[in-house]
Amino acid sequence: MPRLRKTSRIARLISPVAAPKSSILTHGFTPIVTAQSRLQTTQQFRNIILKTVSSGAVVRLSDVARVELGAETYALASLFNGYPAAGIPISLAPGANALKTVDAVKAKCEELKASLPPGMKMVYPIDNTLFIRLSIHDVVVTLIEAIALVVLVMYVFLQNWRATLIPTIAVPVVLLGTFGVLAIAHYSINTLTLFALVLVIGLLVDDAIVVVENVERIMHE
Repeated sequence: MPRLRKTSRIARLISPVAAPKSSILTHGFTPIVTAQSRLQTTQQFRNIILKTVSSGAVVRLSDVARVELGAETYALASLFNGYPAAGIPISLAPGANALKTVDAVKAKCEELKASLPPGMKMVYPIDNTLFIRLSIHDVVVTLIEAIALVVLVMYVFLQNWRATLIPTIAVPVVLLGTFGVLAIAHYSINTLTLFALVLVIGLLVDDAIVVVENVERIMHE
């Protein structure tokens, strides 16, 4: 209990301004105590007196050590191609658009490049949206290939432009309806929905060919 009262007394003396922090362990609970330090700048730390002698000589911290403003922790080191670097990780918020976020970040970085010191440059070692962009590109290519195959197969086997145009027009219309349902349901276009879209394109093309062929067969009979 004396230790708990001491902790409470320290907490009442906490300054609201930003300052160094320390932890106090009290019965399994660790509160963060923020105290206003008297030393705020590197020069004030350099002037710390370590020793005085009777002759009046003073030994300060700057006489025996190098005092500078450093990192909070040196447990990690950032390197890029073997050169010292300062890494800034950017995490995507839940529900945010990854492509728009990356484009906005890169646009802001381009604005800040002019203010970089000489010899320093800005790079993007990791960009997780490259896979998303490739996935979207592959889906578009698959869609174009599927429509082209539908047109080719239908015309070669049926020799009828009317029967060929029906599935050719139906595929884009169905896909537009799919995107409309996704927008109404507030679903996002991600890797899973793109994969499902590729599968649906294959099923749609296959069903369109089978249905039109059977219709043509029944009409001829």
